[in-house]
Amino acid sequence: MERKFMIPAAAVIAAAALLLFAFFNGFQVSGKTGFGKFVLAQYDAAPRTNDSLINTTELLRLLKLSNSNTYNMLIRNPEEDFASLEQFLGMSGKEGIDVWVTILPPSELPLELRSDMKYVDYIGWARRLGELSLRHRNLVAWSIDNVLIDREFFTQGYLEEITGAGKKVNPDLKFVPVVYYPNVISPYFDERSDFFDGVQFYYTNFPPGQSDESKVLLPQLETLKAKFPGHVVLGIYATPWSSDYPTSPEYVEQLINLAKQHTDGVMIYILQREGKKQEVVKKLFSEQ
Repeated sequence: MERKFMIPAAAVIAAAALLLFAFFNGFQVSGKTGFGKFVLAQYDAAPRTNDSLINTTELLRLLKLSNSNTYNMLIRNPEEDFASLEQFLGMSGKEGIDVWVTILPPSELPLELRSDMKYVDYIGWARRLGELSLRHRNLVAWSIDNVLIDREFFTQGYLEEITGAGKKVNPDLKFVPVVYYPNVISPYFDERSDFFDGVQFYYTNFPPGQSDESKVLLPQLETLKAKFPGHVVLGIYATPWSSDYPTSPEYVEQLINLAKQHTDGVMIYILQREGKKQEVVKKLFSEQ
């Protein structure tokens, strides 16, 4: 028997009111975001103009070309990059691309900037990004690089303050820091992981290019998941972090395929603009 369902008038009015509220408050209304989908992300290396500003149009083109559904923007210059970030959020939201943001820790800043509050006010960053994420719903996650390496600065108590400040503004904005396997098996991970909504687990096995990386990766993932119930996105060094440890297109392909089977997403280090690795990323990111 065919049944006809009627939507109550009150529900229609409520939905219309929500859309109007979102429109007049500058919200980006979109479908599933964040970990509601398998993350196909690339990190940093945004193209820049001659005056060092982020070329948001070219960045969006490269992400669409590679079938990426997420971009992780590293904030290098707080004032200029934040303005570019807000512009890019509006553009990428219309294309269904989510955005993550990464803030530099003190150890990655020049000595003269380590006391500059534009850079190192991490509670302020949490609030500022939380407010931005309310205006642009495709801003879904943020990170401070190397929080477990800079653990003497990012104490358990300070990290609780930072993440608490962000959650107070927008509980849905996820904090997803980078971790490595030595971090995972240390007590520092156990002390701080309660404040993580997920992790970017950057895989390091040197020398890379083993015939079967799963023999190393999967036991590491098993250890991580036994200790941490949150989301895991696999970080892949498509661009080597050091010239002493080169990686191949075959290496990248193998790890993306493993990530699709065993994790919640992929984070490519760094944005691939051309070449065989870019072709691998484009191909595998198009295969759902």
